[in-house]
Amino acid sequence: MAAPRRNIELKASDPDPERSLSVVLGLGARDWGRLRQRDTYFRVTSGRLKLREEEPGGAMLVQYDRVDADEARESRYRLVPEARVGHLGMYRDEEALRPVGYYENIPAGVEDAEVFVVDPMLATGGSGVQAVARLKRAGAKRLHFVCLVAAPEGVAALRGAHPDVTITTATIDRELDDNGYIRPGLGDAGDRIFGTDR
Repeated sequence: MAAPRRNIELKASDPDPERSLSVVLGLGARDWGRLRQRDTYFRVTSGRLKLREEEPGGAMLVQYDRVDADEARESRYRLVPEARVGHLGMYRDEEALRPVGYYENIPAGVEDAEVFVVDPMLATGGSGVQAVARLKRAGAKRLHFVCLVAAPEGVAALRGAHPDVTITTATIDRELDDNGYIRPGLGDAGDRIFGTDR
């Protein structure tokens, strides 16, 4: 059996999914239709087991090593065991509102892979632009950017720098404020993931 991978899970709701869909389509996304899913949870001696049924499509059985909880948490999952995971570490210079890279671990073979850049938020777009550029330098050609919440400014910056990269987001919020934060946004993603408060 393949070793389980690690996953960060964030949840959000979209108060106006029709508006978000029209904005995303206006930015050049393709409409693949609606995907409806239903999760059925089972009692197990440890962790969590759920059956995810999708329409259209089939069903998958997903086992988590952690129990269910409302707060953000780190979990281990067994869903795509053949997926290789890399890491680009960056933090934001709060004065200049620019990303600063501090770590890079890109798996071999990215030039032949479908590569997904996953970030909770796309705010100014600086980190996304830099991450995609670093992956392209490593040879990646088929890139997709996936986030939970985006600002229009971040979407424009990423599309302007890398028009070949598909952007997928759950919602596009109203704007960035003077500090470069998404409004209304979700708060600080790092604080939510790691339970810190700055």
